[in-house]
Amino acid sequence: MDSIQNKIRYRKVWVSIHETTDVCVRSVAHFIISILSKDKDECKSFLINTEHLQVANSTNIASIFEDTVNMLTPHVIDKNDILLIITNAAPYMIKSVKSLNVLYTKMMHLTCLAHLLNRVCEEIRSLFPNVDLLIYNAKKVFSKSTQKCNLQAIRTECSNTTETSYNQMENMVDSS
Repeated sequence: MDSIQNKIRYRKVWVSIHETTDVCVRSVAHFIISILSKDKDECKSFLINTEHLQVANSTNIASIFEDTVNMLTPHVIDKNDILLIITNAAPYMIKSVKSLNVLYTKMMHLTCLAHLLNRVCEEIRSLFPNVDLLIYNAKKVFSKSTQKCNLQAIRTECSNTTETSYNQMENMVDSS
């Protein structure tokens, strides 16, 4: 962490908060930071924080953002040095960024290009109902495939393993 902090210390940066689900269908948020620079060698991205979320909502996303930035301030970055935030276009992400803009007045919000393209594709599907029906039927076929069933088994096993690990940790804490 020290080497990352030294690289971004008092530089203009952009951040990305990305929420996704892991194999066990748990919500996970990732906080990524990178330097804004013309020099490609300086523009490396760093994963600073990853947190499991009980619920993916604007309050939790804003909280993760604040907690992560507070880890880096005041000796690494200034709040005015965060010039850009990239998120998906989910309503809770937009709401979160709007609330953060009160404290981070120089921060501009951009939607991730992949999510933007997904929205364009959804619009195209709505304009062409026959293509939409074809995609819907293809999804139905693949959702009933044996690979999908195997994925469900993996998720179940992962969930059981996680519960077992938590139970083992609780027992270790209780016994000490």
